[in-house]
Amino acid sequence: MGASADKEQTRYELLEAAGQLFAEHGYDGTSTRAIAEKAQVNLGGIHYHFGGKEQLYVETFRHACRDEQDSSEQEGLLADFLAKTTTRRPVDIAKLIHKMVSVDFRDFLEPNDEDWRVRLLMRELYQPSSAMSELIQQVFKPKHTRWMQVYRIVKPEASEETIHQWAFLVGSTIVFYLSSTPWVCQLLGRESLDAPFFDNVTAMISRCLIQLLDLPLPKELR
Repeated sequence: MGASADKEQTRYELLEAAGQLFAEHGYDGTSTRAIAEKAQVNLGGIHYHFGGKEQLYVETFRHACRDEQDSSEQEGLLADFLAKTTTRRPVDIAKLIHKMVSVDFRDFLEPNDEDWRVRLLMRELYQPSSAMSELIQQVFKPKHTRWMQVYRIVKPEASEETIHQWAFLVGSTIVFYLSSTPWVCQLLGRESLDAPFFDNVTAMISRCLIQLLDLPLPKELR
């Protein structure tokens, strides 16, 4: 039990150290040695826990996005819905969309003191690293594919381009607020954007997604 806890703690320390350094210097500008030194972990610990720098980078993104928890939760929501082959009411699909939006937005848009997470995401978006392809395949494509699957449940005849565009609406809203919060605060005359503000954003994007599919709004979104 103690050894297992120590391993998890070491892994956590490496992810935290890697996240801060990758956010500051980028993927190509950060060495595994620097990460190990910052985490106060033997260099071999990176190979043991992650296999190498590229997979450490991918796992750092999962850590920054809380993807381990969120992906599991979204997969569970979608799997539970798909299992109900005889009771797929339009309003139930709308509720599923709202729940999935809430999962995606929960950790990104709630106030967070760990600004390295935001800087890491923004750096990769605006200055893609040599690990971009692997990052897309392992972290972002599975999430995007789940959203596309939801659209196909309602409109299986839709074109791939339309489905992609609908699925991008969630991520594009998240990116907007991550990158533009100071501008939004200035425009609104606020010092910060709090949890109730982001609750309203979550509800609004849920309504948009649901109405674009011509589904009825659940009563909690009316």
